[in-house]
Amino acid sequence: FGFISFPSGPYPLQFKFKEYTRAVSASKTLNESHKTAEAKMSNDNQEDVPVLDMDTLKKKVNLCEHPVVAHKMTQLRRKETSSKHFRELMTEMTEYLGYRATADLETKPLEVETPVATFSGCEIATKVALVPIMRSGLGMVDAMLDVLPNAPVYHIGMYRNKESLVPVLYYNKLPAVCNVERTIVLEPMIATAGTIIATCDILEEWGAKEIHVVA
Repeated sequence: FGFISFPSGPYPLQFKFKEYTRAVSASKTLNESHKTAEAKMSNDNQEDVPVLDMDTLKKKVNLCEHPVVAHKMTQLRRKETSSKHFRELMTEMTEYLGYRATADLETKPLEVETPVATFSGCEIATKVALVPIMRSGLGMVDAMLDVLPNAPVYHIGMYRNKESLVPVLYYNKLPAVCNVERTIVLEPMIATAGTIIATCDILEEWGAKEIHVVA
């Protein structure tokens, strides 16, 4: 478990999801669409794509090595763990990661009245949206809303084609115009990272300037 920060701009991964979706929509059949998309991606991969060096990559990837989280991860991965306990562990770990992933949010001054005096505090100034990747990311939403109760939730639905292994978009609830300063993508597991890359590409095209992934 950890979180990844992406700046605005080309990602250091050779994948053009928007070109894939355009190829799908332009083709007559599902089989044709995947063949067309794969050919397009093959051509795209020949282009010069910026790649991050390891030192820069380490600054962007924040691996959580807290002993309590490691303990909970072990319990979560046990085959004997019940569905109920699995959900509880997922919630606990997501909430902890949520605090770490939002540690650099900007704040603005706020004065409030306590029972005895005025207190000079602060409130979150950065506008943040949560973007769970359906369906697995839905299990992380409630915990993140405990951390950011006022954050809007915009769902993205993806599945991976069994033959081509290319992510396919089937649901997108992003508003027409980007209205936040940071998006936090929620996905509990990273395998090939194809789905996360595709989601980041969609968010970039939407206009997101700062993308974080909690996984």
